Amino acid sequence: CAEFGLMELGPVLGTHIGPGFFGIGFYGQQDWQPSQ
Repeated sequence: CAEFGLMELGPVLGTHIGPGFFGIGFYGQQDWQPSQ
């Protein structure tokens, strides 16, 4: 889900890139799923 998260989490990438690259996709999906 890293690729999907990167595209959707473009602006948030810098914020979620701290914990880990894989974390971006995982964290992004959880934050974007309820929004969509």
